[in-house]
Amino acid sequence: KRQIIEQEKIYETLSRFCDYLSWEWNCGVECSPEGGIGFRAGQLTLENMPIYVPYPPLPKGVSRELDHIPDVQSETTRLALSLMNEARCSSSPFFSFINYWKVLELSPAETAKKGNSEDRAIEWINNIPEHKLPLDERIQDELARRGKSLGKYLWEDFRNAIVHVTRKPSLNPNNP
Repeated sequence: KRQIIEQEKIYETLSRFCDYLSWEWNCGVECSPEGGIGFRAGQLTLENMPIYVPYPPLPKGVSRELDHIPDVQSETTRLALSLMNEARCSSSPFFSFINYWKVLELSPAETAKKGNSEDRAIEWINNIPEHKLPLDERIQDELARRGKSLGKYLWEDFRNAIVHVTRKPSLNPNNP
């Protein structure tokens, strides 16, 4: 049982490291609990844990450097980094969207919660400068036709999916 607990700690530590790499490199990074070179069943170690990086793949001849690792102090920030990495690694745009939305609904650890989580997420989306979020003309026309902001549109029109996932996450992707 002690060995299993140690292996879970190793996986959690490496998963957190992958989240930090994901943030620094702006891509998805994941580690596999299935072992890599030299892996023996039940013998997970820091030395044999495979890390798959990055999503999307880098062009040939391009490399990434690691200048620093974020000094994350709060559990809320750790959860946000984990959800961001999960979104970036996912091959499903729906799962990615849900994880990004969860991040938007988290309250920064250093601030008091103001309003409900949906309103905070909608406001955050609506405050993105237009030059940083170029919308297709069809989307702009649809928003104008409906008289909605982008944040309100995403909330109301995708609410059926979002409502099932906006509860506080009960599982942290880094704690299997």
